[in-house]
Amino acid sequence: MQEKIIPVRCEVKDFLPLEQLEEFQGNLKELTESSFKKLKASMLKDGFHSPVFVWHNKILDGHQRLRVLRELTKEGYELEGGLIPVVKVKADNEAQAKRILLEIVSSYGHTSSTGLYEFMNTGAVIELADVTPVIDIPMVDLDLHRAEFYEPEVIEVRKKEVGGNMGTKHKCPKCGHEWHPVAQK
Repeated sequence: MQEKIIPVRCEVKDFLPLEQLEEFQGNLKELTESSFKKLKASMLKDGFHSPVFVWHNKILDGHQRLRVLRELTKEGYELEGGLIPVVKVKADNEAQAKRILLEIVSSYGHTSSTGLYEFMNTGAVIELADVTPVIDIPMVDLDLHRAEFYEPEVIEVRKKEVGGNMGTKHKCPKCGHEWHPVAQK
């Protein structure tokens, strides 16, 4: 029988047992069932690749990964090495640790559909079908992204719907393919 090992794909200098990590954010963030499934699929496909950020032993970032990991251990999976990779964050007190937690969960940069397409198709090309079962990018409607960049016939239909106004033309830096983003209805 094949072992159910989740590989650790990050290098850190500190590791802690799961049972020593303390919840810190309470109900600050929610994880939908759909997102839980995506995170679980991601962990099974690519391993535990992002360390947990802690202040003392309180979790600043990683609550959802650990929630999924706990479920996977119930299903017989083990984390490679048995310990959680952690990054220890320095804060002078709990108030500063809370501010840091809020900064961690903040979204400063936003992913655009054009930026996602260029990222996926520059250098080592990755296919949308390989990542859409597991990624969740709130700023990009992945169904619309698929239609916009991978299904040209949809673009022609949308051109007719919006009277030909498709906005700014874009060009792939790798292959030179030019396109117009699909206009929102």
